[in-house]
Amino acid sequence: MEGTLVVNGMIISSSDTGENDKRIVLLTRERGKVTAFANGARRPTSHLLSAVKVFSYGEFELFPGRNSNTLRKAVIREYFPSLTEDLDRIMAASFFAEVAEYYSLENADERERLKLLYRTFQALSSGRFSIRLIKNIYLVRTMALNGEYKSAFSEKLSESEAVMSAFYCAEKNPIESLYSFALSEEAEAEFERVVTDLRKKFMEHTFKSESFILSV
Repeated sequence: MEGTLVVNGMIISSSDTGENDKRIVLLTRERGKVTAFANGARRPTSHLLSAVKVFSYGEFELFPGRNSNTLRKAVIREYFPSLTEDLDRIMAASFFAEVAEYYSLENADERERLKLLYRTFQALSSGRFSIRLIKNIYLVRTMALNGEYKSAFSEKLSESEAVMSAFYCAEKNPIESLYSFALSEEAEAEFERVVTDLRKKFMEHTFKSESFILSV
């Protein structure tokens, strides 16, 4: 439709506003991070009711206004329903989305970040990997995407070959095959320790949703 903006991406946050409206933040291929308002979306009869759920992936038609965007309609291709059926997965997905929202920019090329988040949600939904492993792979790749991260191979950060191999895969693998390996419990713990040390240098921000992952 003339005058509208069509974007493809994922809702990374959704909150109530006004009596019946929703405010959503999208991570999109075309425009990076985009904020929009879905008027009346909380009404039971609204055609947008099921389209403004967090983690929904699809095509969104927006009407750009002077100060904000308005959601006109959406075609949702993936809801990731298994993420809402388990508390641990909900909390992990919320953390991944919060990280993506914090680091993504408006009107920027965020295609790789969107692809990373989508693939991470697929891995989380599959149940084939531990949440701890997924979290640390996601964080390493996020640091790499942010551009300030110094490769783990610039200095040997662990004596464990398995851990260094995990860093190589997290840094270098195509995102489509990012989640393609497992680690022993001991190696997972060591991987997390090194990632935590790197975050102190390259990811100083504290994320609210991460505390829920640690507590469940």
